[in-house]
Amino acid sequence: MSERDLKILSEWRLLPGLTKISLPFYEHCVTSKQHRLKFSTSSSRSKKVLDLVHSNVWQAPVMSLEGARYFVSFIDDHSRRCWMYLVKRKADV
Repeated sequence: MSERDLKILSEWRLLPGLTKISLPFYEHCVTSKQHRLKFSTSSSRSKKVLDLVHSNVWQAPVMSLEGARYFVSFIDDHSRRCWMYLVKRKADV
């Protein structure tokens, strides 16, 4: 839990007896959470719907009730509309 969240809970009086909230800064905590560099933003978009579709597949943290283990997303570059699907096997994508 972050220091900011603790302060909010304290302001809402959900943490009785906690008066001073000050957590030390640990640089390795911040740098270890930086997994990837950000992608550069592009000012251009495709001209028509479905000219360019971005997709991504990732594993769900838990299996769904129907047995799906993966998410797949499709994002239309022009409209930014997104479709999400659950799939049981990565090969089903």
